[in-house]
Amino acid sequence: MPHHCGGRLYSINPVILINIKEQNLASVNKYWIEKLRCALCNEIFSANIPAHVHQEKYHPSFKAMLALQKYYMAMPFHRKEYFQSLIGFPIPSSTQWQLMEELAGCALLVFPALEELAANGFNSQ
Repeated sequence: MPHHCGGRLYSINPVILINIKEQNLASVNKYWIEKLRCALCNEIFSANIPAHVHQEKYHPSFKAMLALQKYYMAMPFHRKEYFQSLIGFPIPSSTQWQLMEELAGCALLVFPALEELAANGFNSQ
């Protein structure tokens, strides 16, 4: 029931939460989060998102695997876009590029330390 007005709740359009994780090429889960609106005060109530669901659309593991496929396995973005469209969830090559830019921003933070280790010769003793 609404907190203050005692009005009835009616269902409105749910929030659709898409969560993409990496499994082979991609594992896509779509969650419909129910929302209700009070007829008197128009307050909106939303269901809680399960704790195991990652809030970001693209899981960090997906971004990492996308980078490996692009730069280690030489899979072009347009080929991955085509494959994803075959399984019903296309990921445009422009989106893939944006994800790589986000990932590069994180990687650039540790790159100087890795470069220094490589220059000095890494010794695990």
